[in-house]
Amino acid sequence: MSAAILQLGCGGAALAAAVVWMMLAVRSVASPPKGGGVLPRTVRRLPLVAVTVLLLGRVAATVALGRASEAFAVDRVWGLALSAMLTVAALVGVATASPAAGALAGGAALAAVGELVFTLVIGAPVPLWAGIAVVVAVLAGTAAWANATLHRGRRPLALTAVVGTLAVTAAVTVGWVGTTVPGSLADEGFQAHEHGTTQAREEQGTPVVELVGDVDAAAPRVSVRLIAKQDKISLASGETLSAWTFGELGGPAITATVGDVLDVRLDNVDIAGGVTAHWHGYPVPAASDGVAGVTQDAVVPGASFQTAFALDRAGTYWYHTHQVGSEGVARGLYGTLVVLPAEGSAEDVDVVLPLHTFGRAVVFGADTHAQHTPAAPGQTVRARIVNTDQLPQRFTVSGAVFRVLAIDGAPVETDELEDVAIEIPAGGRFDLGFTMGGSAVAVRPEASRSAAIVFGQASDEAPLSTSPARTFDPLTEVIGSTPPDESAAALIAAAASSGRFDAEATYVLDRLPRLVNGIPQYAYTVNGAAYPHIPSTVVAEGDVVRLTVVNRGFETHPMHPHGHTVRVLSVDGQPPAAPLWLDTFDVGPGQVWEVAFVADNPGIWMDHCHNLQHAALGMVLHIAYRGITTPFMRGGHASNAPE
Repeated sequence: MSAAILQLGCGGAALAAAVVWMMLAVRSVASPPKGGGVLPRTVRRLPLVAVTVLLLGRVAATVALGRASEAFAVDRVWGLALSAMLTVAALVGVATASPAAGALAGGAALAAVGELVFTLVIGAPVPLWAGIAVVVAVLAGTAAWANATLHRGRRPLALTAVVGTLAVTAAVTVGWVGTTVPGSLADEGFQAHEHGTTQAREEQGTPVVELVGDVDAAAPRVSVRLIAKQDKISLASGETLSAWTFGELGGPAITATVGDVLDVRLDNVDIAGGVTAHWHGYPVPAASDGVAGVTQDAVVPGASFQTAFALDRAGTYWYHTHQVGSEGVARGLYGTLVVLPAEGSAEDVDVVLPLHTFGRAVVFGADTHAQHTPAAPGQTVRARIVNTDQLPQRFTVSGAVFRVLAIDGAPVETDELEDVAIEIPAGGRFDLGFTMGGSAVAVRPEASRSAAIVFGQASDEAPLSTSPARTFDPLTEVIGSTPPDESAAALIAAAASSGRFDAEATYVLDRLPRLVNGIPQYAYTVNGAAYPHIPSTVVAEGDVVRLTVVNRGFETHPMHPHGHTVRVLSVDGQPPAAPLWLDTFDVGPGQVWEVAFVADNPGIWMDHCHNLQHAALGMVLHIAYRGITTPFMRGGHASNAPE
């Protein structure tokens, strides 16, 4: 049974136990038998069997969750310990006809509510002071029930309601503001390691702006000018889109070759909130990473930013703004980057196909409708699909068998595929390859009924769309791969074999009530905190780093560490069939991913959910190299908002 289902089951069982105990406790207070607080005989049996079964079920589920990951169970252990204590006490009270049985039933009800507070409000890990606060709140509520049961002349129901409400409110408040209380663990971690703080700016070290990499002055230059502006785009289909662009829809589309230097100038014409250009998946030097408030200030209207970096890795990548990205990327501030190997493309036809959704309009390639790409029988085709959206997208190939040639820029090998859908995480890229036969081949996104890229002769009819029987699984169907860096691959393999890594961190992903930018939000959290109160993962250059990513929530989170490509070690304890190298990976509900990378690119790097709505609501932290500092900060004169 999946961890997500077990979590739902635990929560439902706790809620059911709270309802049953509350009914018994209220019945005892409202209509006590002659013994005082003793529960009526008619309600002692079936409900008590039910709450016992519910408790045992929660214990069994928590044990199973703990085996999957401690992060699924640590909060439940707190709540279950409290529930077990008060449930057993209430059962004994009922069995012995104790006058305090009603009070203990009320306490058991509050303890079950406390379980939900631990899970839905505090999350994992559980700070000691927060755990104690909930325990005290529940015991205070139990004392109120005792007063209501044993001293009826003191308006017990009113008193119980007031005290019980205060107890639960106190617990909720503890969880809500827990990560912003001065002196809390998260806040101390932020002050010690997060970019843009007074301490970080005063420390001696290398400023991130100096990390520009080695650029050969004699190397060929590919010069690109990105002009960020509000735009009206007329598509070939006749539709008109209102968009923000870097000068054209989905572009400029940049194609370069390994050994080139990419020379970029970014001008902001009229994007009031500011822009940057982040090179998604490409291991640029830190000064070129394009994250407002971390590596530079946002480029405000009328201003410019220039950078240049060497291209030493082939593959399919893309770029987008990292200033208020949840709005800017959604509105169209993105483009593609293809770096060809020195010998050029291996395929006869090589096209890059970004997918982007503008409201209800799904643009695939350059239009919302079918587009034709010439391809003759016998020619080989590489279709580089880039998912620039916030959610996973599925694609189909009809008219030919195909292979997956690369994932996130790294070459892979697969068997021939047919009647199989390809699902690409938000921000991810898949290169698909096939050989033309005697008829057309169509690549379609399932998100659109009309968009398609049809390869073939102008007179060829597009093949009919299909409903694939299954979805390609990279974890089991990639049978070979080429690492982006052989030396890094060897270091990771050695660390994985020995089980010894230089640095390790666990990211527990969740959704909890927190303060985001000082405003109460139902935030997306990491380790119980929302950005900027999430401590950075601190590494030293040369470290081999293992990250464990646990998704306690019920939404998929495409995690994207900047500046590095990770090797997937396992998903839910199972290693992939072949080494898999990614820079964006979907962590599904209840999943546990273990990935590793070599800290070989000094800087301060965002690591965040690439559903940028989730990032805007808190799911952002940083991988910070020791000795690296930054003069930039969130807010400031440029209103930096690194999401």
